[in-house]
Amino acid sequence: MFVFFIQNIVYFVKRLLKFLSFIRICIFNFLFISIVLLVFMFFFYTNFLNMSNTGKFKALRINLVGNLIDKPINSNKFNKFFHIFLKNNDVILKENSLFNIVNSIRLAKVDCSIKGIVLDLKDFLGADLSSLHYLGKVLMEFRSSGKYIYALGDNYTQTQYFLASFSNKIYLSPEGIVNLHGFSSYNLYYKDFLNKLKINTHVFRAGIYKSAVEPFMYNNMSISSKKIYNNLMNSLWRNYLLTISRNRHINVHKVFPNINDMLFKLKIVNGDYAKYAKYLGLIDVIKSRTLVEKSFEKIFGINKETKTYNFIDIYDYYPKTNKSNISYNVAVIIINGIISDVKSTLGVSNCDLIINQIRYARLTNSIKAIILRINSPGGSVSASEKIYNELLTLKSTGKPLIISMGGMAASGGYWITTTSNYIIGDKSTITGSIGVFGVLNTLDRSLHSIGINSDGVSTSVLSDVSIFRSLPVKVKQIIQLNILHKYNNFIKLVALSRNKTFCQINKIANGRIWLGKEAKVNGLIDELGDFDSAVDKAIKLAHLKYVNLYWFNNSENVLSFIIEHLNVFVNNIFTNRINNSFSVQFFSNYINNIYYFLEKKNIIYSFCFFNVCLI
Repeated sequence: MFVFFIQNIVYFVKRLLKFLSFIRICIFNFLFISIVLLVFMFFFYTNFLNMSNTGKFKALRINLVGNLIDKPINSNKFNKFFHIFLKNNDVILKENSLFNIVNSIRLAKVDCSIKGIVLDLKDFLGADLSSLHYLGKVLMEFRSSGKYIYALGDNYTQTQYFLASFSNKIYLSPEGIVNLHGFSSYNLYYKDFLNKLKINTHVFRAGIYKSAVEPFMYNNMSISSKKIYNNLMNSLWRNYLLTISRNRHINVHKVFPNINDMLFKLKIVNGDYAKYAKYLGLIDVIKSRTLVEKSFEKIFGINKETKTYNFIDIYDYYPKTNKSNISYNVAVIIINGIISDVKSTLGVSNCDLIINQIRYARLTNSIKAIILRINSPGGSVSASEKIYNELLTLKSTGKPLIISMGGMAASGGYWITTTSNYIIGDKSTITGSIGVFGVLNTLDRSLHSIGINSDGVSTSVLSDVSIFRSLPVKVKQIIQLNILHKYNNFIKLVALSRNKTFCQINKIANGRIWLGKEAKVNGLIDELGDFDSAVDKAIKLAHLKYVNLYWFNNSENVLSFIIEHLNVFVNNIFTNRINNSFSVQFFSNYINNIYYFLEKKNIIYSFCFFNVCLI
């Protein structure tokens, strides 16, 4: 018996050693492959990327894949590396930097080898209207140089068509459609759902229009929110249609007729969507992709290797530029997504990272001005306050701080603008939402219904707070008082920075959101403009003779990149099978926003929960 026991022990130890040896080999192999990859990438960047390969190409094909945002999670270095060697845009490039794309188009404008642009946007998912306006402006700059832009599409979503409208000529396939249908904003509401689960949701807010908490309080949108969002949707849609009308030189009512006119005109063309689009003047030519690309061969020449027209993808376009030896004098700091204390990469700007960037700009003597680019719905009050305090220290140095608002700079995103010298927003920027709220969920009823109860002793009512027990009345009163304090403090900061009284700001606060034009009228911003306007203002305020922008990049390593793209690969298994009419970005943002409310570190937020479905 004893011998049998010893034999089992020996067998177990041998198996354990084999397993440990296998793990050791895996780890060392992974490290070895990572080192080889790093060495190879070093060679790649020092030799290959510095070479200009644009000389033989005549067309720049803008074939954006995924979304266009201010600051992608990963920089383009890793993405470009995998794109070139794996030749796979669909998996790797799901986020595109607005400023990188803009820079490439401006380089192409002065590149003698580039004769025109082909917009091939079939895989472009979307962007906010402010970003699309900025990109559209740069496309018009390209056209003003005398070079042509051609839009090629089998179908066009609203986002794709918005960019296509900046082209000289728009092509559409015979069975294609220009899918204009308007904007919408819908949320999910959980009151009955939470009640059925017997979850007690405690909502605290200051600002009667602070609609971010409504999904937890009601089963549908409140009348006041519906009125505000209806006006907002109509204003955004009007901006959209006016831009299309101006670009296509057609009447705004012809761009998107009322439903009766639409039916009448569709009957004229026997329900042919392509002919309907041409009848309205939305497109110029109905022709299949193959025939269009054949016609491009006459314009741009034939590439003997690919046997198609002579083009280079925007992801492969990196012409040589005259790198200046002059020092950086304007720092650009980007806050993209929810502002939080949490170290995360999924649609979140970590306040500690932002603070370090502000500190670097403050302590670097060559940096004479800072542009803070904000595209954020807000986030936790504590995180916003930390950034605000760091910006106050920056203000004491006398270095000008210019705010450039993207698609949204609301709530906590507006809080941090109160230290700035100047605020610039786009006409489609969503801002304001001056308000504070808190959400606490307790599971005492839910647990009690399945026979689980929580009991014990505590030294005070405050130490008794737990998600497993009901929330004491006095604790609710304490939280609400703190919410009101932070709200009043928020209004005071805005009033001080905008040279207005507390009452004046309170009238336009209460959680209400405003578009850029309305915000300008209400005194919440100084000027309507884009990022270029912010650069011009930085030059003026800092009395600069030239400008050389310093961009802060996300820190990366091979391991984080591999993990991130494994996640992308798994997501693609599902998202690539979703119909194009469904906004993947919208759904992703929605889930991230809901998850953010469940984050344990904070219960007090200054956040604007607003999504627009553009596609």
